[in-house]
Amino acid sequence: MCEDGRCKPQLCPVYNQDLTYLYYGIPGYSPNSINIPNSLSSLKLVTLIFNFNRLVQPVRIMPFDSGAMSNDIFKRYLNPRSRLNDFLLRTSVLDIQRFVRFFYQSNENYYKDIVIESLDIPSGSFEAESYYHWCLDRGSAPYDIRRSCIEVQINMDLLIDENVLMACIVPEDLADMDSYINIVSNTTIETLTYTSYRAQPLEDRRAIYDVAHIYLQRKGVLQ
Repeated sequence: MCEDGRCKPQLCPVYNQDLTYLYYGIPGYSPNSINIPNSLSSLKLVTLIFNFNRLVQPVRIMPFDSGAMSNDIFKRYLNPRSRLNDFLLRTSVLDIQRFVRFFYQSNENYYKDIVIESLDIPSGSFEAESYYHWCLDRGSAPYDIRRSCIEVQINMDLLIDENVLMACIVPEDLADMDSYINIVSNTTIETLTYTSYRAQPLEDRRAIYDVAHIYLQRKGVLQ
């Protein structure tokens, strides 16, 4: 996926288009394919924190995991005629910030998946109503935090350098690898580490969430 300092888009079966998926303000990716406990370095999770304002222009932005909707994960909250494009957000950072303020009031609440209680949804805003109702759901359900993570889709190569990449969250053992050090040495890219144990890869997500949360608080963006 990453060659010559670039992250290259891969074919997305949902949109039938080469895309790179990012999440706005949250390390939302979940590895669904590997669920057997292991301690292989090659399967450990790495999170890249980009400066959104310096990314290439997104091709589309969704307020949740589009793959989950395409697989009918949110079906009970939706009108049967609802389509993915009904939920598209504008691709400017100002519009994303307005969306976050409307549903969460603050970036901190958005990060913690805490929507505003008793929110008054304007009449006729059917998509907003659906989104709000599944974000309120605190019971057992087939979806994870990505139900409320803003999904950013890019259809061009994503340059991996200090102009756009702010920090990398890596397991402690990978931070000492020469191949990684060669990428971040003599740059402003920060290295943040977490401790990884023998487990399913997705179990490291909580450690990554905590590390990213501390970093974003330090940067003053969780307000």
